[in-house]
Amino acid sequence: MSRFIFLGCFCLLLASVGAQDAHSDGHETFALDSVAVLELRLFDEYETIPWSGNQLMVQTTVDLYGCREHILDFFHEQERYAVRDSLAGDRLVLAGVDQKRKMILVAGKECYEQITVRVFLPEAFVEEGPHLYRRQEE
Repeated sequence: MSRFIFLGCFCLLLASVGAQDAHSDGHETFALDSVAVLELRLFDEYETIPWSGNQLMVQTTVDLYGCREHILDFFHEQERYAVRDSLAGDRLVLAGVDQKRKMILVAGKECYEQITVRVFLPEAFVEEGPHLYRRQEE
């Protein structure tokens, strides 16, 4: 009987080691000195938060369930969660590098990916339309 209990505990231990989760927090900042119009073309849904800073900050939190940490590291190296800026005149466009986000399969099993994006936007910018913000005249 104790042999079965030991075997059951050993199997549970192996299952918990094999199904680890990965987590990361990151942020990117962007200068807005000469920017009058800001357009956000981020892949993920995001929350805008006004703040008293003079730069824009994008905070990205990623949780992968059923994947190990090195898989998340690989996706960071491939810029899966990165944001790039493009300035044309006084208009800044921020866009996610990876706009497709294919599902993640590990050993034939899909890993669940939860991404939370928060955009800290200086108080001088007001929403003008969907994904579009304009600096208020002082």
